[in-house]
Amino acid sequence: MELLSGRDIKVYFPIYKGLFRKVAGEVRAVDGVSFGLEKGEVLSIIGESGSGKTTLGNSVLGLYPPTSGTMTYMGEDVRKAWFTGKIQSVFQNPYSSLNPRMNVLNIVAEPIFRKEKHLNKEKLRIRVGEILETVGIEASAMFRYPHEFSGGQRQRISIARALITRPQLVILDEPVSSLDVSIRAQILNLLSSLKESFDLSYIFISHDLATVRFLSKSVLIIYRGKILESGDKKSIFENAANPYTRLLLQSARDIVITSEVPERAGESHGCPFYKRCPNGDEICTKVFPDVTVLEENHHVYCHHPFVH
Repeated sequence: MELLSGRDIKVYFPIYKGLFRKVAGEVRAVDGVSFGLEKGEVLSIIGESGSGKTTLGNSVLGLYPPTSGTMTYMGEDVRKAWFTGKIQSVFQNPYSSLNPRMNVLNIVAEPIFRKEKHLNKEKLRIRVGEILETVGIEASAMFRYPHEFSGGQRQRISIARALITRPQLVILDEPVSSLDVSIRAQILNLLSSLKESFDLSYIFISHDLATVRFLSKSVLIIYRGKILESGDKKSIFENAANPYTRLLLQSARDIVITSEVPERAGESHGCPFYKRCPNGDEICTKVFPDVTVLEENHHVYCHHPFVH
């Protein structure tokens, strides 16, 4: 059984106009995405800014409940996992994700106040101290405040906060993108180690293909709310079939891409990438492509894929 399953997930936001705020349209942030995550696996969601990857992650967390579609956790409605602490998150910016008015003890313990109200203060401090030391922060630091720590240390505190409820799934939303390169490696190694120690599953949201390649097993390529390619890590990085995936890989090699991300207004029924695609033709403007199965674990949505 899959740990997490999403089927035809859509997250639409209404566009209001005028004095009386009439609905004049909608932004299709996530538009018919399906995915599955096995227990103990890492699924990476890759895309540029505005692709819908963070919205999809927030939908899993319950911050943006799906407009339509079905999302299940261990075969049951995902909402049950929201309230039991089985799904937690680590956000991008450790400088803004930690409350500056709270000390580390209260920051890390906050998620379990609702779940385990019976926990007394002494047991709480012991538990917080243990999880802090697990992520590389001394237990004695629990009475200090966020401004007293470096960026890497703050992200370790964020990770401790995510693990305090003993979750099974952690959503990692660009967890190292705001850190120095040397610190990134340390945090990635920590996440890899914690995955094994705590038997965790990750959804790793990123635009950085190098970090994705280090940590993930499976990959979703998303653009303007739609999946354009999915597969195991080797298929995506060595045999990319969608032109958009290839553009992302080229960008990672520092090749200058001159095309621009189009506005999201005026959604069409065709492929959302056709305006930037070197292989695009008339059919791409009218019909979103059906899935092409290249291998058992490699799927592409493209009228003109690169087939090896």
